[in-house]
Amino acid sequence: MPEEGDGRELIERFLAHLAGERGCSPATIAAYRSDLCSIERRAGPLDGLTPAALVAYLREEREAGRAASTIRRRLAALRSLANFAAAEGLFDTKPLGELTLPRRTEPLPRPLRQEELEALLAAARRRVERAVDKGSYKTLTPRQRALRDLALLELLYAAGLRVSEALSVDWAQLDLRTGYVRITGKGGRQRVVPVGETALRALARYRDALGQPKRADPVFCSRPGAALNRNRVNRLLAELAAEAGLDCALGPHRLRHSFATHLLAGGASVRLVKELLGHSRLVETQRYTRVEVSRLEQAHRESHPRSRRKD
Repeated sequence: MPEEGDGRELIERFLAHLAGERGCSPATIAAYRSDLCSIERRAGPLDGLTPAALVAYLREEREAGRAASTIRRRLAALRSLANFAAAEGLFDTKPLGELTLPRRTEPLPRPLRQEELEALLAAARRRVERAVDKGSYKTLTPRQRALRDLALLELLYAAGLRVSEALSVDWAQLDLRTGYVRITGKGGRQRVVPVGETALRALARYRDALGQPKRADPVFCSRPGAALNRNRVNRLLAELAAEAGLDCALGPHRLRHSFATHLLAGGASVRLVKELLGHSRLVETQRYTRVEVSRLEQAHRESHPRSRRKD
């Protein structure tokens, strides 16, 4: 906990409110902390912000080339803190209420093509084939790690999970016999998602390599009983993308985008995909239909004789 007067007590009090009364996840709390501390470092203590300081902060962010979405997210976090401070009677939040957030832009999700996904998974399978266990290990053996990584990628794509959801799954939530995984997503909303045969086989191989994991143990672990860190997942995807020869930025959320887009392309309804993804609003899922429309338009331009440009 920060010391009195160092400018962080207000932030920590707000974060405690988010965790205790609004039930926000640790990942959400960490994001709020990062954004608010970033503003405080550049603009000064948040309980004494002036319009001039905020304007100067925004100018610096834009000059630094910060994305509008990042600035908007940080200012939204600041507004949330201001609303909390006003409700608690902590300080005058009028300067914050006069902020104009940058216009929201909704870029299209960028799913991987099927051949890109196959190349990525093939790179993970090659790691399994190359893994050799020698001697004793305090953590997972090379083969266990390789099988874990392959199973994680297969599950992320097969079930469309957020990386935080996948890393929070324990063996009690995963039924390899019936082929379903039980997820607690954003806002504490629960859903049951089917897992395809390929992912089930990868998960079964990984479980058998671990021996007899406890039902309460996280499925994806760095060592028995300790959940894998999401930073390790980011590094893993970067490594596998390089090994697969993929010339693209690749994070775990792109596997979720791919899951949704490929389902819709295969004929699944938007409402079904909404339930599988755990979205609270249909509009969140409908943006994936725009990806398919965009692809159809491109195919039409490239293939239809009335769409091709004349020389």
